[in-house]
Amino acid sequence: LHDREQTDERYRLKVASPAFPSDIDDQPELSVSHIEHDISVVSVSCDLDMVTTPALQQLLSQELHDGRGAVVVDLSRCDFMGSSGLAVLVEAREQAGRAGAYLALAGPTRTVTRALTAVGLDTLFNTCPNTDAAITEFRSR
Repeated sequence: LHDREQTDERYRLKVASPAFPSDIDDQPELSVSHIEHDISVVSVSCDLDMVTTPALQQLLSQELHDGRGAVVVDLSRCDFMGSSGLAVLVEAREQAGRAGAYLALAGPTRTVTRALTAVGLDTLFNTCPNTDAAITEFRSR
């Protein structure tokens, strides 16, 4: 079950599941901000596990399908990334490559960086210290 709130150029997708039965405002959240017409920032404010990754996959796929020149995944508030989260990021990278889009990971936490490094994916992605740096890198290409 997903609850989607939309305001101007930003929307949030709150992931609801039996694992998070309380008030929807307390539930994990994924949000998308359209910085410019061709730049999207997908912010992850939850653990990336089997419960939340289907929603992330949907968001990333939609943003890339919509023809964004750049999609930045802000991982600065993600405290856990399981194998399903890693798989979604790899799939998004492949989709971005097919679309000729720029995909970057911004501000990955120490835990996320360790997960990427443990399976040898740390060198596969454009990784920036924060979203501003990722947007600057995209613009300078």
